[in-house]
Amino acid sequence: MTIEDDGPDTCVVVTGAGDPGTRVLYLAMPGVAFDVLEPKAVADAALAMSALLAGAVRP
Repeated sequence: MTIEDDGPDTCVVVTGAGDPGTRVLYLAMPGVAFDVLEPKAVADAALAMSALLAGAVRP
């Protein structure tokens, strides 16, 4: 994994190969908002993970 500067308040994290779901977990663990730019498999894993987590909370 590398972290590249992308302006005063942003960076781009470039991850290596691996399971898309695991990559989403690693990206989410610091608790900082992020956008998945690519690949689509990681974006899809983020959507699936968000649905799973949202379903874990019952009002």
